[in-house]
Amino acid sequence: MEKIADLPKNQSLFKLSFVILKDMRRTIELTSWDDRLMRLLLAFILVLVSMLLISSCDKPADQKAYEEIIATKSMEKAKRFFNNYPQSRYKDKLVNEIIEWCKQEGTESCYMMAIEVLPRDHPRHKELITYYEKHFPSKK
Repeated sequence: MEKIADLPKNQSLFKLSFVILKDMRRTIELTSWDDRLMRLLLAFILVLVSMLLISSCDKPADQKAYEEIIATKSMEKAKRFFNNYPQSRYKDKLVNEIIEWCKQEGTESCYMMAIEVLPRDHPRHKELITYYEKHFPSKK
């Protein structure tokens, strides 16, 4: 075997780089299954986290219904909302929106529909009846 010092400089560099590459290949061969396993595990975790994030981005049913009612201003849908989601966190918001619609419209028919639609146990229902009787006394 030749000594590295006896070889010309460019040849010794070549042999040294060959030895280093050979050692790296052995290291890569030893850890290749570990690396593959880690990459596979990382990919699986990434997919799992992505699926969890996507599924958590979906809105609750009561929120979707509330947004649809606000967009369409449908008293019929509002009545179904109060029946389907009696404990919804959007209940008070929807009651306030309906009363605001009637204030903007200012018609007797709007207030009558609102009185029919709003839940009887809601405090604003009594307030709306009082307002209706005061401002539209002709029909009770």
